[in-house]
Amino acid sequence: MKIKYTSSPTYNITLATIFVYTGMLNIISVPVLRSDAFQNFIVFLATVFLFANTILNESLRRKISPYSRYFYISLIYLAAFTVAHCIYSYAAYNEGMDDLYTTIRQIILILFFIPFMYIIHSFGGYDRLLKDILIMTLVFMAVKTIRALLYNFTGITLFNAMSYSLRHDRMRMSLSAFGGIVFIFSVYKIMELSKKSREYYFYLAAVLFIAFYEIYINMTRMYIISFFVTFSVMVLVKKRPKGTKLLIVFIMFAAFALLAATGILSAFLETFSETNEEFGTSTLGRSYSMSYFSEIANNNPLFGISFLVPNTPLRTDLFFSSSGTAYLDDLGIVNMYFRYGIPGIILTVLIFGRMIYCAVMALLAKSERTVIIVGIVAFVATTCISLCVFDGQRILTLPLYWAILEYEYYVCAKKQRKKFTPRSLVRIK
Repeated sequence: MKIKYTSSPTYNITLATIFVYTGMLNIISVPVLRSDAFQNFIVFLATVFLFANTILNESLRRKISPYSRYFYISLIYLAAFTVAHCIYSYAAYNEGMDDLYTTIRQIILILFFIPFMYIIHSFGGYDRLLKDILIMTLVFMAVKTIRALLYNFTGITLFNAMSYSLRHDRMRMSLSAFGGIVFIFSVYKIMELSKKSREYYFYLAAVLFIAFYEIYINMTRMYIISFFVTFSVMVLVKKRPKGTKLLIVFIMFAAFALLAATGILSAFLETFSETNEEFGTSTLGRSYSMSYFSEIANNNPLFGISFLVPNTPLRTDLFFSSSGTAYLDDLGIVNMYFRYGIPGIILTVLIFGRMIYCAVMALLAKSERTVIIVGIVAFVATTCISLCVFDGQRILTLPLYWAILEYEYYVCAKKQRKKFTPRSLVRIK
């Protein structure tokens, strides 16, 4: 399994952007290439270029017009949202263009919906794109795994530019932002492919490797829950004979009962307790952060904390609290209210509302890819309890989820329209 060459500039630049966005450049021992400023600017520049190139080119714009009408409505709001927050942040915090750029470069990644949509339309689906992203993700995860194993068993540290922390005396590194969608795609492929196919075992190995990586290396509890819930939902919605489906439900129930009886489930849930020896500090810190940012947002519901960048002592005290222990990380989708106030809630509703609408309509039309649609909804819903998809380290996946659901909705709507064309109607004499 390898990435196949394509002559499409949009496709190639998109893959290169994902390569940079997910931190793969940190493997290369060139300081300039590994700097956050350089990588962020490359992703920002590629986003603006691909968006402008598609929108300003009449031929390309016409190809994606059936999928992008609602996006343009959201874009108008996003532009007004960004301008309003820039004005407020300049007035409230005396921030300059460099400070404002720090936040704008993250929000603007929503514009990647357009190049993603163009690619999906041009290739007649998203399989090619997701397969290539999967290969890139697996290679990078393999490098991280080798690094972690070397450190855990020998103490040797490779690729020092890649950040890490320690948990259980083991090296801990983040999961790729695209880990969720490639997991969903791999599970779907396992369900669709024959066991006699080589591809079946490739995708099976991918799912098992992602699960191993999450449990042994990333060790993020919300991702573990999200993968489990997503996998379970995808397995349940897959069309099967009633007897087979009942057997699967029984096996899942038995497995759940076994986890509960052996105390594994209760031990896992106990890690979320504030009194837990290992994770209690993290839970307490999250509770304090929730309380701190709630107070800020409630006192300033129109803007929240806005585009505040903690690069001065005064701004740092406000951003992290006077105690320095308040963090916006791991607070979930409620982050959008804390960070951007009521306008943040509206932006979330605009995008999530459309995604849910597309998913529901595609499901009602009995989409052939019900499993993927449900998988995306389940994964985004569960992760957003703690991990906000609008955060800078995940936001590039949001337009991809949206583009996939928009495509599935359009395909199903097109099929529905064909059923009711004049040719399909019985002529009454």
